[in-house]
Amino acid sequence: MSGGSRMRQAAIPIALVILPVAHFLPVVGTGGLLAPLDGVAFFVPAYLSAERIWDPYLFSGFPAFADPQQMTWYPPAAVLSRIPGSFNLFVLSGYWLAALFTYVYVLRLTGSRLAGLVSGLTYSTSA
Repeated sequence: MSGGSRMRQAAIPIALVILPVAHFLPVVGTGGLLAPLDGVAFFVPAYLSAERIWDPYLFSGFPAFADPQQMTWYPPAAVLSRIPGSFNLFVLSGYWLAALFTYVYVLRLTGSRLAGLVSGLTYSTSA
């Protein structure tokens, strides 16, 4: 495989990684946090305490490991929460993973890079 062919194959996955960063650049570029409104009060503490399995401060105790919003068993949260200041990276990883996995899936199904690109962009940016 020649260098130009490898570069063409890598162009779409690289674009799928760069586009979410470009979209959120006004926030990320200014050092802001990608956690609007109640996200700062709920999701950031849950992310930072990803290893907590019991929360003694809610009601008379709360099984945090059983609450999906606590992200206890979510692999990207488990890995990235150990890196200081990685919350924005964690938020962006959802867009990256959705776009890249969808691209690879559609590419394998159809053999079309264009279909993979459109599918990856559509799925990762959908509500």
